[in-house]
Amino acid sequence: MPLSNKALEVVTRPLDKNQIKQRQGPAGMTFNYISTDVVIELLNEAFVHNWSTRIVSSTIHDGTAVVGLELSVPDADGQWIAKQQFGSCNITKGMGPGEAFKGAASDAIKKCATLLGIGLELYQDDDTASKPGPRLPQTPSRPAPPKAPSAPRAPAASPRAPAPPAPAPRAPATSKPGNPFGNGPSTTTASVPAPPKPSAPSAAPAPPRANPFASAASTAAGPNSTQISAMTNLAARKNLSQPDMIALAKISDEQGSPVQTFEELTRDQAIQVIKAAQL
Repeated sequence: MPLSNKALEVVTRPLDKNQIKQRQGPAGMTFNYISTDVVIELLNEAFVHNWSTRIVSSTIHDGTAVVGLELSVPDADGQWIAKQQFGSCNITKGMGPGEAFKGAASDAIKKCATLLGIGLELYQDDDTASKPGPRLPQTPSRPAPPKAPSAPRAPAASPRAPAPPAPAPRAPATSKPGNPFGNGPSTTTASVPAPPKPSAPSAAPAPPRANPFASAASTAAGPNSTQISAMTNLAARKNLSQPDMIALAKISDEQGSPVQTFEELTRDQAIQVIKAAQL
């Protein structure tokens, strides 16, 4: 059944600018997101505090806490609607398992809320979607030391008149064999060397074909169109969202927060996601 009119108005209402935060991503990119407390406030407003969550599963795998969570909300007739998603959090230095599971559960709540419509605009390709922001101010680089002045070039010598070409040496006379049938005398002629043939220019080697998944590309560059297409097809085949696909490869940003979209990945990270999805 559909949600009530009040709940539907809240979950589909555009986010206020003060509710959207920004974080630094790879390659100097800035991405938009909303915090867990904003999601909880919107759920309380939409369902008048009448909603609940349930932990379905929790595990730690390769230093990452993963939580499966179910969010339940009432529809217009009072029947419960359940949404399930996974959340993850990398266990960094000084962080205990409890803090990691709490971060993973918060991540899962936000993902479940997007299935109801809360914050969904951040994942859509419009003016309010998460887009690259301005680059952070860069530390000015040190100026290069001035180059030492080059020594003055000696004046060119006055050109000399070209010397007359030396006469070409005459080739020694060679005797041509006589008639092989022995009915005529042998003759003597001077053999003239043939002019050298110009060598054909060697063909330029063909440029190597670019490998769209090669890791030689800069790790700071974002994924190319081939990688994004591959990840999108794998996500559709496995019925996974972008954050869930990225969670398979256990990739997080520099602050340890889960990466939410394919565009936030580097090319090397995109390869990791594709490989993880194919296992």
